[in-house]
Amino acid sequence: MSIVNGLLGQTTNQLFWVVLGLIAWMLAFWQLEDVGPETLGDVVILVLTVIPLGIGLVAIQAGVARWNSYRHLLALLFIFLGGAACAYFGAIYFGWTKVGKASSVRRVLKAQGVLSQSVPKTVRRVILLLLGIIFTLACVALLIFGGWQLIQGSTFIGLICWLIGLAAVVFFHWPPQKLNPLWYCYSKLKEREAD
Repeated sequence: MSIVNGLLGQTTNQLFWVVLGLIAWMLAFWQLEDVGPETLGDVVILVLTVIPLGIGLVAIQAGVARWNSYRHLLALLFIFLGGAACAYFGAIYFGWTKVGKASSVRRVLKAQGVLSQSVPKTVRRVILLLLGIIFTLACVALLIFGGWQLIQGSTFIGLICWLIGLAAVVFFHWPPQKLNPLWYCYSKLKEREAD
């Protein structure tokens, strides 16, 4: 019990605010645990794999457009950059890079259907997964920061962050409909986890 008293002695706020801060940290942990480490890792792999391919295709298209407008030097630069980005995607895909060696890129791409779907469906899927991760990590950051503020800082700022984070946690799970963007993006992450 002396350890608990010693820890509480280091806080600058009342016991109620400290308990509320610890509840915020518990919610942040639960939110990350609910998504799962494998899903977080797979989305990072997907981003590191798909972004070079997208950059390459856009750069090649821009190079062709510049070539057609008789700006050949700029066109060659864009085509070179596009080719380099596509070559980097190939290196990731075949496991010749750090990302490709350390992960199962092919498994993630196949599970997400990235290379087997049309480009608009792939872009939509990647954007929904990214938004799901961004919303989840923003919620976790708000809960951690709010919890810290409630324990040892400004109770007003901590309470605001805690309430926004709590609202986000609620909206991640309810109401389950497409009109709720938090739930929709989060459900795409959970879909991935079920694959």
